[in-house]
Amino acid sequence: MCGLYGVAGAISVNERRAFKDLAVISSIRGPHSTGLAAVSVTNKNMVLKRVGGPHEFLDSVVCNAMLGGQNKVLLGHGRFATVGDISLNNAHPFRFEGLVGAHNGTLHNIHKLENYLDFEVDSEVLFYNIDVNGLQETILKTGGAFALSWWDIEENTLRFLRNIQRPLYFCKSKDKETLFWASEKHMLSCALARNHISFSKILMFKPLQAYTFHLPARAFGIIETPKTQAIKQYTPPPLACAPAIKKGNVLFSAKSGYTSRTRDSSPCVYVKVYKDVSVHESRFKYLTKDGCLQCNEVPKITDDLLWIASDIFMCDFCAENTETKQWLIDEGYIDMTEN
Repeated sequence: MCGLYGVAGAISVNERRAFKDLAVISSIRGPHSTGLAAVSVTNKNMVLKRVGGPHEFLDSVVCNAMLGGQNKVLLGHGRFATVGDISLNNAHPFRFEGLVGAHNGTLHNIHKLENYLDFEVDSEVLFYNIDVNGLQETILKTGGAFALSWWDIEENTLRFLRNIQRPLYFCKSKDKETLFWASEKHMLSCALARNHISFSKILMFKPLQAYTFHLPARAFGIIETPKTQAIKQYTPPPLACAPAIKKGNVLFSAKSGYTSRTRDSSPCVYVKVYKDVSVHESRFKYLTKDGCLQCNEVPKITDDLLWIASDIFMCDFCAENTETKQWLIDEGYIDMTEN
């Protein structure tokens, strides 16, 4: 899992310090590479990256020169490498003609995206396609997990989008002149409190709602309520699984009549998952390989799980957390999917 974080709007000494603290905390999530982007009050952008953590990087002359400028956006990313080598080229943020962006998550079907063979990492393919083909067309082809933060160079706006598989939180300063965001709620509360910044309630971006912030033209000013747009995501075909009966070492599917021989005489185990679909033990292990949405713990087949989508779930412990449970109720997931 990677870490997203950033500051936008009125940025002075305390806000820059908070940004550096967010970078350090984010390295727990993403220790392999560190990347920063800055957008000046004149809308010029600059990107700095390095392999490894942020500690020495943040103290470098070039980094402090960039952070110390008259900026209205500081956008950061801590990479945990899942696809592609650990290298400078594969570090976020990625910059294209129309945007500068960072991604947390792993995509499953980048072959559906344009020119996917031209890039080593899925995140860069994703932002290339958003830049060339637009947000909705790209996300409609995109399967897997994502939380995105990016600066739209053409529109001079700050944008965010996530799906249910990756969290992303935000809040404003009490005077509403500065926006802060991070992958985890405690990252914000810790970094802001440590730098004596009073802030409003920390909220989670709603899934599949694209948020667009129009920042004040001047360095200081109230950040207005963002515009939102509902985005449709790629929907995978339904699981082609049905309960089966084991007779000897032959599996018989009551749905299709298909038979296949197992390679050993071990018991055939089926497990109920999303919407009470029964899947084979091997399929269950595949669906749960990324772990719980909240704690990333990989479950056993005997564990009680709350299924949110075909390959997204929470363990019983996380689902019973008071704050998480209320969010699940508010979003309608408990009533829809509780087994």
